[in-house]
Amino acid sequence: MSLSEGSVQVSDDVGVVTDIKVSTTIEHRYAITHVSTTILNPRLQAARIALHLSIPSTALISGLIIEAGGRNYSGRVYDRASANSVSEATKQGGKTTALLQFGEEDVEHVTVRAKVPALHSYIFHVTYEELVQRRSGSYIYTLHISPGQRVPRVSINLRVLEQEEITDYRVLELPGQELQSPLPGSSVTADPVSPLELHIQYQHEDHPQGPRRGVDGTFTFCYSTRRYMDGGELQHVGNYFAHFFSPEPLPELRVHTVYLLDVSHSMQDDRLLHIKTLLSATLPNIHKDDSFEVLVFSSDVVSLGTFNGRRKSVKRALRRVKKLEALGDSDLNSGLTQALKNAASHDGTQAIKQIVVFSDGQPTSGMENPAYIRSSVQKANIEHIPIYSFVFGDGSNKLLEHICLSSQGFAQAANPFSLIHSQLKAFMERIATPLVSQVNISYPGADPNSVARHGTQNYYRGSELVFVGRLASGSQHIHPRVTGHVAEGLTEFPLSRINYENFRPTEKSSVARLWAYLKVQDLLTKAECAQSHNLTRHYHAQALQLAQESNFVTRVTSMVAVYPDASLLLARPGSVRPHNNLHLPQHDQPGPQQIAAAFSGPNRPGRSYSGGTIPHSYVDLDPHFVVRTPNLNLPICFNFNSPRGSFVSLIRDPQSGIILNGQLSSAASQPLKTFFSRLFLSLGSVNITISPQEIQVDCLQDDGTPKIRHVTRSLWPYYKRNGRRYKYREDRQIKRRKTRRTKTKMSNSISGSPISDTASYYHYNSNRRHASSKRATGVENTMESCQMNTTWEVGIGSNYEDVMMVMSKKKHLQISLGDGLAHLTVIRSRSKEYLGLYIKQQRVLSTHAQGIIGHLTFTRLEPLTHLGSNGSSSKRVQLEVHRSSSTGASQVSGTVVRRRSLLARTHTHCININQPQTLLDRPPGKYLIECLTC
Repeated sequence: MSLSEGSVQVSDDVGVVTDIKVSTTIEHRYAITHVSTTILNPRLQAARIALHLSIPSTALISGLIIEAGGRNYSGRVYDRASANSVSEATKQGGKTTALLQFGEEDVEHVTVRAKVPALHSYIFHVTYEELVQRRSGSYIYTLHISPGQRVPRVSINLRVLEQEEITDYRVLELPGQELQSPLPGSSVTADPVSPLELHIQYQHEDHPQGPRRGVDGTFTFCYSTRRYMDGGELQHVGNYFAHFFSPEPLPELRVHTVYLLDVSHSMQDDRLLHIKTLLSATLPNIHKDDSFEVLVFSSDVVSLGTFNGRRKSVKRALRRVKKLEALGDSDLNSGLTQALKNAASHDGTQAIKQIVVFSDGQPTSGMENPAYIRSSVQKANIEHIPIYSFVFGDGSNKLLEHICLSSQGFAQAANPFSLIHSQLKAFMERIATPLVSQVNISYPGADPNSVARHGTQNYYRGSELVFVGRLASGSQHIHPRVTGHVAEGLTEFPLSRINYENFRPTEKSSVARLWAYLKVQDLLTKAECAQSHNLTRHYHAQALQLAQESNFVTRVTSMVAVYPDASLLLARPGSVRPHNNLHLPQHDQPGPQQIAAAFSGPNRPGRSYSGGTIPHSYVDLDPHFVVRTPNLNLPICFNFNSPRGSFVSLIRDPQSGIILNGQLSSAASQPLKTFFSRLFLSLGSVNITISPQEIQVDCLQDDGTPKIRHVTRSLWPYYKRNGRRYKYREDRQIKRRKTRRTKTKMSNSISGSPISDTASYYHYNSNRRHASSKRATGVENTMESCQMNTTWEVGIGSNYEDVMMVMSKKKHLQISLGDGLAHLTVIRSRSKEYLGLYIKQQRVLSTHAQGIIGHLTFTRLEPLTHLGSNGSSSKRVQLEVHRSSSTGASQVSGTVVRRRSLLARTHTHCININQPQTLLDRPPGKYLIECLTC
């Protein structure tokens, strides 16, 4: 059922917003916004209606009043547990609930649903507070008028109060229109009351005889104040103080930046292209004495080199950046720790150091546990280098945000509803020009536990650092000492602009509210980054108390408003995530030392089995299967014996389309000892057949046309064309150039022609440009690459869209699907007679997967016998088997034995199951198939 009024469509749960009134006061950069929304139920019977309100992501709601039937009903802040109890009670009574949700963009959404009588209107008054931040030299205030429909009447009254002269102000955007095309019924006026006070008023009302289009959109206003090159401005009201530090103008500092680029598979869909475009526009404009390093990471971490700001060096860096392709998994932990190590080892004594990360923040290989990654990065950051990151994706992953905040940097999440290029440009502008490094401010007379900081470790042009705090018991005044490193060295900034106000109630002043606003967010950030569960609980308890005292809705509090027909719950959903850095989730817990050692390979992040990336299962030798389960300290193992030449189904998943089959063979001298001599793997559009002699790739359709769009065979900088590891040698390139020039000069001296030197030089450069352009594209003939045969000696290094294949050491074939969806390793034995298959990780198989490995993937085993971590040999073990295909459980017995791993070239303890038919979903003979590719 739906009704219409004018141009506004009304559904069952949407009322008609008839009027929005906004009143905002910005005092000393702190904005308190009151939004009053009138919503009408146009139906002839009572109905539930929904109000949608958008607020900035940095804002905290501090008030909710429902005006119904001539009476006001106010909201109150509770802890989450109490608020949830009220919410459950209202649901059981048939009443309604309002929920404040985190949005995917730079705003949050308040949704209020209430039962409104027929043809009646309710007025919802929502108050939220925020710090107006300084960007590019101006304080920018943004107001979102977006209730999900166009509004016929909107009024905005904005009042600005500052202690310094307001030098400039502008309205950047108005709801429902561009400034160049005025909308009928809209007007905006500015009234500078004094040099320190400004009033802005916006009005819109549809004309009764007009089109009644209404307005929605964004109101954006900015202003600037006079700058001084001193210790800043201090506002002191009662026991609270706020310190604003933005000294300008100052000479620029030299900076060394480590750019950490995520080039994993998830950075496809133009993400990597946007990064290349950004660097191509940014790097040519840096100062010639600045320096930077470009690190790229997927499954490995590789440096493209260290460069300075001179033109030739920047061009060389950009040539290498343009060659990058998105491939492989994402080892975020190794990338961050390597960036910190390289930045710390940089010998530029006069330059400040910073790390800039472009990633989606989703680790898919190496260390994946967020708590471990935060701890690892914090330990590696011994020089306290600030980390800044631009995070692609929906903004739900907060890992990079926590890492950046703990280093006194910041993270900016991509807004899917705005141009990504503009966001990247604004992000880089914020950290482009450092003026003061290592800003340190001490506050004698203040309570040190009450001080909170908003801003980065360094001061950048156009920004502002904000410090708030409370006076210690018995103190009457504070005398801050401000120091920092400028171009001339360590400098102390004098602070003379101190404003005292004692005539207003302290708890109602903007300075006191600003302290509570920043302090509660500081406590929540500390709780997220704490290294112990007890410390997390301590910070959460402090944040809860302060939020309740200040009436703020946060992650640990909710707001409840009760009125006769409904109870409204205003909350940030999702309980506070527990932080226990001492334990990993079960699927990430490492096994005992013997298992870790047995599965360990060379120390290469993401492509080895160190750092917790233990293979889920593998097939090796006779052939025996080894499978890890989360509830056992030791893996289980069993033999699969079948006649020579048999074909075995290992994985067949109808949902993902993955098929993995193997063919059994045996040695002539030992016909009863079988092993896998051939493997067939189907990954969507790519079919791979592997034998000890050759590797065949087929991605053609029946009519001979390719199933995929492109094949990339240049996996630079990670691998050469044949899959070997790529190592860039700058000294070798320089030596090669010197040799060419020496030979050229010798031939010129013999011929006596000065022109031949120039001709030879240009001929050499033209050839080099032609070769580099071919390497930069790396895109091969798709038809030829989709039907390719190669040997283990020649190797392979190709990216077939979502499937990457790389040969290592002529005996390790790495196969990756997507960004961490699956990672397999096939190894050829030293005798070149049989193959070993190792599944490092998989996230793609469904519960409907068939085959031996497919069934065991979702089989849960519970130990019925105590099993120590060492797993002494010959010990009998009783296990309970819970299969995914049945609801009941069965028991199976095994013995702890030692088996050899072809990958690690050592032995490991495992629980050998003598009767594998009791472990599998079907008898072993049922896993035999007619052909290898069936």
